[in-house]
Amino acid sequence: MSYLVEPMNTDVLAQILMQIDPAQTDAVTLMHGIANSQTALATAVTGLLTRELQTWRDNNVLTNIVSQNAAQNLTLGADLNTATETLVELSTVRLEQINEQIKDDV
Repeated sequence: MSYLVEPMNTDVLAQILMQIDPAQTDAVTLMHGIANSQTALATAVTGLLTRELQTWRDNNVLTNIVSQNAAQNLTLGADLNTATETLVELSTVRLEQINEQIKDDV
């Protein structure tokens, strides 16, 4: 089965087998075609799996970026909420001071 591991040697193997038994030309040609087809299929599957793996990696990187962005947005939202609460408290205190001044003036 070395022709499966080393497909470039299938031509040499086919020539040797035809010299040993010329009557088996069809079988050797068929074996040679199968070996070439198997090599082409293995190459195609490897290429497909490589592309799928790269797509998965790209999507994984994109997911990480989106997650980091969402975490930053949540942090900014929390900071904005805290700032808004502080502003409301300061406004309430100031309004109370103004109300006290109005009461004192009246």
